[in-house]
Amino acid sequence: MGDISILKSFISGTSTDAIEVAKNTYFPERHFGEQALSVINGNLEADNRDSGWDISETQIRPRSCTGSTMVAQNAPLDYNRLHFPEDSTDTGAYTAVPGASIQFYLPYDPSLVIFTWQVFVGTSLCYESGDTIDLKFNIDTEAQAGHRRFVPACRIAVGTYAELLEHSRDRIWSGSTIKTTMSAGWHNASLSIFVLDTPTVAGGFVAADLDRAVARVRNRNLKVMWFA
Repeated sequence: MGDISILKSFISGTSTDAIEVAKNTYFPERHFGEQALSVINGNLEADNRDSGWDISETQIRPRSCTGSTMVAQNAPLDYNRLHFPEDSTDTGAYTAVPGASIQFYLPYDPSLVIFTWQVFVGTSLCYESGDTIDLKFNIDTEAQAGHRRFVPACRIAVGTYAELLEHSRDRIWSGSTIKTTMSAGWHNASLSIFVLDTPTVAGGFVAADLDRAVARVRNRNLKVMWFA
């Protein structure tokens, strides 16, 4: 923080201009760079400390160096493949999952941002079909390399009710990633889903089932933590 010197001055005995007074107090970056009265409330740096004065944790405002937010939901969401385009490369093919999508604000340029998430997914696809459901993690609408998963089939095609219960399983994806280059401002993060379009008819997965291929998203959450 530099010395406060470039401010609008007023002549004694004359009327002041309210706009110029406001500029002096509230709009430092717009009119005077960082040299304005509002700088007194913040932006202190090492040069402003007296020699030998060490700052302790009791002198730091809570949450001024760290922050976090999260979102979660447990109401089931069903995604039918007829709701998706024919190919995952089509514009808007992936749909952000509510309860695992969040918008957040970084008040400063952080040195580190941590993302963690967990999602439970079940599908109507049979083991014999070989088809999968596609999930990926995004930051600021960009898919993150290495953070994409295919949810395999979760049930058998034929058998008794007991056999269906024994073999039908939900899938869980617990993931995390870190970022060290994010800047201050608004951002978003999400898990998105795409239901593949051409299940294979095999093992009793009959043609009548094709248009009813469903991915059921159950419990899900997404957490974001950042550090100055």
